[in-house]
Amino acid sequence: MTRFKIVIIQLARLGDLAQAWPLISRCLAGAGQGRVGLVVDERVSALAELMVGKGNILSVPVEAIQRTILDNSNGFANRILQLNCELVEFSTEYALNLNFHNASAALLEALPTATARLGARLKDIKAEVPSDAVLFELFTSSQGLRQNGRHISDIWLDYAQDSQDRRELIFLTIPAEAQDKIDALFNRLGWRTSTNPVVILPGSGQSGRIWPERYFAEVVRNLKSDTPVVFAGSKFESDTVERINKSAGSVIPGANFCGETTLPELAALLQRARLVVGVDTGPLHLAAMAGAKCLGLYFGSMFYRQTGPYGDGHLVLIPQRRDYPCCEAEMARHPTQFEADLLPEDLMQTMNLRVFQNKAPNLKSARLLCSSLHKNGLDWT
Repeated sequence: MTRFKIVIIQLARLGDLAQAWPLISRCLAGAGQGRVGLVVDERVSALAELMVGKGNILSVPVEAIQRTILDNSNGFANRILQLNCELVEFSTEYALNLNFHNASAALLEALPTATARLGARLKDIKAEVPSDAVLFELFTSSQGLRQNGRHISDIWLDYAQDSQDRRELIFLTIPAEAQDKIDALFNRLGWRTSTNPVVILPGSGQSGRIWPERYFAEVVRNLKSDTPVVFAGSKFESDTVERINKSAGSVIPGANFCGETTLPELAALLQRARLVVGVDTGPLHLAAMAGAKCLGLYFGSMFYRQTGPYGDGHLVLIPQRRDYPCCEAEMARHPTQFEADLLPEDLMQTMNLRVFQNKAPNLKSARLLCSSLHKNGLDWT
């Protein structure tokens, strides 16, 4: 049996797991000689391994479990029973569930010998929203609460009753072999390994969150020729990058690293960036974990107060429209309605003036906010 000090259940997407890093890193630092285990969706196991090590995770096939629920079969109960058997090997003192659904609640109940369990239990899931005040703030659909909400990372830290100074961030440790791969990619381009490029993340796992290709092309077209640019992401975004570079015209194109890096290698690339630009997506939060400076494009339902890059000195561009942020349902109904709320000239102004020259930009369609960490969490000015 593998003995842990703390086991954390987080069955959500890459970005959600990344935003749990402030809590996970505090647990790692505070566990002493004890171990910290993660129970995660198998699709984000690479990030979990980077956080706590391969021998300290249990990967759960969340997508398959969700399909059994939709099929109204008893496969869900059978799969949870199987996972329960695997969890017998996870002996822990403390268990924390960061989700609000059947699978994570069942797994929380299954952890043996846990003397303290925090998070939604099976009895809680019967309600439409959590009764716990902290969980309610996170999972409610109330726009009023959402617009005045706190960052998800601070919510998790509050929930675990963390009272340490939150200005003391711990950044992700990147393996040497991942650094070596980025050295090789830079050498292939004729760059020095000390090069600090602007890294652009053109994709998103949600169609409504994708910024238009023509906007990225305009940004590349207007960057100074001596500014090295790298596009990063999955192999599915490689064709997108080719179209962006072609549309940008007779300029030095951005290097296309999409699909060429594993997750640890992507983290190594992001850590070297002068600036990382992207929407509210997993790799942007991975960049913040690695200690890179981020510039987030937040429009539609993407709300910087809850899911902006966590750390000191990050930037976000947000729309001036009064109904920002909209609800998730509205963005799902009109996935292309909000993408034009942030214009490429405002991103260029922000990069050329605020980032590269530390001057105030003159923005047309957007507001620019900067993050600052205080003792009790994240704020924006």
